[in-house]
Amino acid sequence: PDLLKEAVRRTGGHDRELVHAALLVDGSSIQFADDALRADRWLMLAAVARDGHNLRFADPELRADAELAAAAVSVSGRALEHAAAELR
Repeated sequence: PDLLKEAVRRTGGHDRELVHAALLVDGSSIQFADDALRADRWLMLAAVARDGHNLRFADPELRADAELAAAAVSVSGRALEHAAAELR
C-alpha cells in the first residue's frame, strides 16, 4: 500500500490514474496529488469515501461543495471542520 502512495509523492501527483489507484488503497494519498487533481471532484469523492478527513486536502472550491462535504461527514462526522465555513 505504501508503494502506491510513495509513487504518487515521487511523481508529483500529476497522474490521475496513479492517484486513483493509490486512493483505493489509502485515501490519504490525495495529499500528494497536484492542485489540479485536488480540484477533481471524482477523485475527492473517492478520497473522502476512504476517510472523511481527506476533505482537508480538497481544493477550497470543493470544500464548499455541499455534496462532497456530506459524503465526508457520512464517513466521519468530525470531517465537517474541514468544510467551507458557509457549510458548517
